[in-house]
Amino acid sequence: MKTERNNEILRRYDAGTKPTLLASDYGISVPRVYQIVTAARKRSQLPVRALNALHRLDVDPTDIDAIAALRPADLRKLNNFGEGSLSALRTYLRTYGRDFGDRPQPAAARIYDVRVATVGAKPTTPEQARQRYEAAVAERTRAEQAVRDALALWTRLERAADKQGA
Repeated sequence: MKTERNNEILRRYDAGTKPTLLASDYGISVPRVYQIVTAARKRSQLPVRALNALHRLDVDPTDIDAIAALRPADLRKLNNFGEGSLSALRTYLRTYGRDFGDRPQPAAARIYDVRVATVGAKPTTPEQARQRYEAAVAERTRAEQAVRDALALWTRLERAADKQGA
């Protein structure tokens, strides 16, 4: 059960949840949260052959969506890429809750996952409730800013296209 808990902590940490909130939610210390995250990072380091295969395919090893979009059958066709490398890549993807053949997750879904993870369990103290509220407000603010930025970029690109067409 600790493995599931640790994977959940890692997923929420990667989604932007603060370590103090994670520590209070799971009844552990903040240094323990960092220890769990660091240990997972060390475990998720890919072997050289798997990294070389990703580089041959022009896939960034930090781009989880791109790795998840790969097909195992295509990977097996590469030189020096066998079942061990495939297993290592699959384990790497699973630390992020993904697997081969998964479609890229849209930003809105990631934001929703963060909100569910942040607000999901009931707080046991007023301090936890306040922290959850602040985390949810901060996440909403970041999401709203991302939408405003995207709209501004879209508007600028449309204006530039109109000027070129005129």
